[in-house]
Order: sequence, then structure tokens, then C-alpha cells
Amino acid sequence: MQSKLVADVTAQIELIGVTPLSFGKYHDAPHLSNEKELKYEERTCAEKLHYTDSGEVFVPAMMAKKSLDAGVKRSGKKVAGRRMSTYSKFFESGQRQQVPA
Repeated sequence: MQSKLVADVTAQIELIGVTPLSFGKYHDAPHLSNEKELKYEERTCAEKLHYTDSGEVFVPAMMAKKSLDAGVKRSGKKVAGRRMSTYSKFFESGQRQQVPA
């Protein structure tokens, strides 16, 4: 059976978050002596962000892709005419980010 889904579609979207965005980029900033974990996180939180050469914060392409994949999977919406099939497998296999968000 041939797929009826359009294969080469380009879409520009705007994402509006409903929860705070959490970055987890590795950094090796040392703890200060007797520094509590909460104070360490407050002091080093900017080091977990991803920056462009001009200093703007951006979301790496794979982070955006994996976030969309997870959102589609959680939504559980069914594909019309495909019995129990959901959109998750189509997003996971056919989506790509060309530039960081």
C-alpha cells in the first residue's frame, strides 16, 4: 500500500511553550567551597544554555526534533483512515530540522 502522506513539505512554525524550557548542556564549572546545590545551579544556569556566535540563545536542532517527537507521541492523535496508527512514527521518521530554533 502506497503512503498518501506528502513527503516533501516545508513548514515554518512558531512554538509557544506551556512550561519552562530546561537546558542541560554539560559544563564543568567547579563548586565553590561550602556551596549548596541550589546556589550552584543559580550561579551556573547560564552555562547550560546554547549560544550563537553573536551571543543569542538557541535551541539545538536535535533538541527541538526530540521535543516535537515526544509531544506528538503524548498527544496520541490517530491518523484518519489508518485504523489505530498514530502520527508518532511519521514524525519520528520523517521530520528534520535544518537550522537551530
